[in-house]
Amino acid sequence: MAQSKSIDIEKLYGYLKKRLFGDEDDVPTPQFVAQGFCKGFLLWFIPIVLFRRSTQGLTRALALGTFAAVVRAQLRLKDKWAKPGTLLEKYSYAIMGFNGGATFLLLDRDIHKNSVLVFWILVRSLYNALPSIGPYGPAICMCLSASQLLGSWIKAPQELDQNYLGFLDWQSGVMRPDRIWAAKQTVPPVRRPCFLVHPNQSCETHFVYFFIDGLFRAMRLYFPLHLMLTLMSKDKSIPQFLENLLRSCVFLAGYCSMAWYSACTVHRVLPIGVSRLSLMLHTWVAGLFILCERPRRQVELAMYCSTYALDSVYKFIRTTELGKTFSLPRRLIMLCSLSILSHYHMHQPHFVTRWLCGIPTQEVEEK
Repeated sequence: MAQSKSIDIEKLYGYLKKRLFGDEDDVPTPQFVAQGFCKGFLLWFIPIVLFRRSTQGLTRALALGTFAAVVRAQLRLKDKWAKPGTLLEKYSYAIMGFNGGATFLLLDRDIHKNSVLVFWILVRSLYNALPSIGPYGPAICMCLSASQLLGSWIKAPQELDQNYLGFLDWQSGVMRPDRIWAAKQTVPPVRRPCFLVHPNQSCETHFVYFFIDGLFRAMRLYFPLHLMLTLMSKDKSIPQFLENLLRSCVFLAGYCSMAWYSACTVHRVLPIGVSRLSLMLHTWVAGLFILCERPRRQVELAMYCSTYALDSVYKFIRTTELGKTFSLPRRLIMLCSLSILSHYHMHQPHFVTRWLCGIPTQEVEEK
């Protein structure tokens, strides 16, 4: 009687890991390029087209796959078009990124309309290209971003990205329309927002209770995120997972709590109304809570918030006379930013450079 053969899970896992993340340097060029196309295509096709059942993502999946294939093809032919010691060789990776980005934009003609994505790429390219401003650079960027984002959230929510606006609504503890938004309709203008924010509590009591509630809201956001990052890491350290989770929860809870408390403090001392300028004068303090995070995490948070802050500024400018006469060259910004990111490929995530684009990488010191 024939015995049933069981599947060796470890061998199957090893095979899949080798095929998906293994060394591709020795494979033939056509296969190397085709693997890049398949990885880029599936990277967008699976979560967007299959899970969300959106056929609009098919074009973008093709564009992303073609981008990876074009970069890989140039990489394999680098010795033929970028001779050692020439400017072409020095900026070869920048050229690869520029050509790959141009192909992406040709296939997906709507990608540049996403201003958040444009600024997301721009901010990361500037971080690589510009010199570091010291260990407190992320905190400075975070404070400037907080003043712009939180001021817009109260006085001009239409200037914020709708997804980010929903995130702020959730983390703020109040949902629109509510007492805060009634402040815009109050005549005469509100001098002290305290009776709108916490009518039955003192400022200090509200800060404590809001901070505790904020910890639970932050836990719902950061627990799955840090769990996934821990499972993907090599160490899989439980103590480090708990520490990172605690740091992130304290950061977000403190960020939101301090935004409200700073309003109470400033309007208690200064006889000014609730205006966009007055909000920007005190909401920046909330950004200081970024110092609770690890240095590497501070950089990511600062770049993330700076992206939405620049997008908010851009949408504000579009409502002015200047914005009506000047059009932001978003295609050119994307191409130049992708070129810069490719030039500094050693500082980019291994997943993008090595796995997707096939660019050989090695460990480098953090900027």
